[in-house]
Parts: sequence; structure tokens; C-alpha cells
Amino acid sequence: MPKKQGNRILYDKPEYMFSSAEHAWFWFCRVCDLDRPYMGAQSHACPPCESNDIYIIVRKLIQNKELSSDAVKVLFKYGKRQEPPDMRWGASLNECLRWNNAMALLEDQLDRKRLLQKDDGFTDIP
Repeated sequence: MPKKQGNRILYDKPEYMFSSAEHAWFWFCRVCDLDRPYMGAQSHACPPCESNDIYIIVRKLIQNKELSSDAVKVLFKYGKRQEPPDMRWGASLNECLRWNNAMALLEDQLDRKRLLQKDDGFTDIP
């Protein structure tokens, strides 16, 4: 059960892990979206990290010039929609390529920080 300390919610340990970089990115975008309430509020499950951790990873990828500003725009555009770019629904090839490249970079960093759950078949992810 989470505890509150000031404005922060403290957890003893994560109740779930991210299944992929996409899962982590969509979670991050939901948490950061100020236009609507946090959709994760339906579940009080403890995330494996704070949203700031994802922000720091992306910022470092940008600073190291591994992630371009165009790729970041694509990440936020489709993160807000909560779906990856799909050429069948109007996404360009460049958007799809930038998304896939960014997800590969993000997945590598999340895996290094042990925030990803290795695929074992079926998982219940909030």
C-alpha cells in the first residue's frame, strides 16, 4: 500500500514492471498529460519507477545526440494518442522509423536500469 509524504507517493516495491519501452512511454505520457486526469488512477498499482526517471533517460538520449528533436516530437505525438504510429492510419514512413529507433534506444536504457519485465508469456499489467 502506498504512503504519502508531502506531494510524493512512496512505495515499498514495484507491483509490476514495464513489459516494453512502449508500455513505459505510454505510461509516462499518461502521467505527464495535464489535459486529462491520470488514467492509471483506475489502478493503484505501484509503477517500477517515477515519471522523472523516464524523463531523465530521454533527456540523456537527446544530449548524447542519439535521439533527434524530430524523434522526440514523434514520441510525444503518438504518446499522447496512446498508440504507436501506423502507416495504415496516416503515419508517415519517417514517423514509423523514428518511433522504432526511439523505442529501441529507450528499451535498451530501461533494460539496463532493470525496469523491464522479461517476456514470460502472460502478464497482468495495469
